[in-house]
Amino acid sequence: MSEHNVHFPLADEISNCILMHRDVHFGGSFPMMIDYYSKDGKGVQDDFSIEHINELYAYEQKLGEDLSSKFLSEYDLKEIELAKSKYFTLRGFYDKQNQDNKIPRLIADLILSEEEPPIKEVEALLKEGKKAVEALIELATNRDFYQPLYPGYGFAPLLAIRCLGHIGDIRAIKPLFEMIGIVDFEAEEALIDAFSVMGEQAKDFLVKMLKSTPPTKDNERAIVILLSFPANSEIGEACLKLLENIDITAHLTLANYLVCGCAGITDLMQRERFILLSHHEAWPSEIKNEIHAIIKSWI
Repeated sequence: MSEHNVHFPLADEISNCILMHRDVHFGGSFPMMIDYYSKDGKGVQDDFSIEHINELYAYEQKLGEDLSSKFLSEYDLKEIELAKSKYFTLRGFYDKQNQDNKIPRLIADLILSEEEPPIKEVEALLKEGKKAVEALIELATNRDFYQPLYPGYGFAPLLAIRCLGHIGDIRAIKPLFEMIGIVDFEAEEALIDAFSVMGEQAKDFLVKMLKSTPPTKDNERAIVILLSFPANSEIGEACLKLLENIDITAHLTLANYLVCGCAGITDLMQRERFILLSHHEAWPSEIKNEIHAIIKSWI
């Protein structure tokens, strides 16, 4: 990258992001960032090449002043300060005055760990069990910590979700459920895995949400998770009843999921009802194909 190719503040988004990550995670030091990336640390971002970081470092040296203060927008600088403040808050959990309550310190350990995976930090929280649930829910639902710019590089909420799944406390079910559909694919996978680990009490909640009418986003969230459970007649029956009582044309995405959930139907009368539904004229061809595949699997 030659000098005339480095365009700030927004023409080169990757350069901006590198500067922001440098300032938050590496105290504004290019050498520290370069050393970390050369060792392929936990927080390495795929979009940031060492070559690009080195070019920015060389440009800063040639310019003789800090690139962030010269080129980043006021909004970017505020984001940097907010993210840095999270580090300050986490370090405060290690103060002597906080030693009586070790849960915040264990949460900070989980977020700040450079291990991948942070086995000891996870085990320490699992050992605390139900005492750690509220703090883990707070971390799992904190949208800031899903951003790589913040402490934990975006991984900490996923770790919190997995901890909650293994602890299996009912308090975690509703807040985790409400995150389905508003997080990225990787986080959604972690959420679905957590519900699978929670077992029967999670399944009962999900089936209740699936049966609720009129249909809302909650029905779709419930069936998305339930499809990760082993197919069974209870889920199949709930899916069939909802299919029979919704406007399929108005809820095609939900209907598609419900059809898949009907695979677990074992009752012969319910299977006959499902077969009758297959003649619905509103079905798109791809859903019809799924219906016929399920019917064929019963033969």
